[in-house]
Amino acid sequence: MAAIALVEKLGGVVVESAFIVDLPDIGGSKKLQDNGYNMFCLTEFEGE
Repeated sequence: MAAIALVEKLGGVVVESAFIVDLPDIGGSKKLQDNGYNMFCLTEFEGE
């Protein structure tokens, strides 16, 4: 969220965030989606 906030503060528009690995157990992707940001990831790695 810090990178998104910085881009928006500088006048940019965030269209989508891209990640190589999503770690859904941490909850970062859910937080982005809950705040209205689109995201793309190549793979997911769920913990035990």
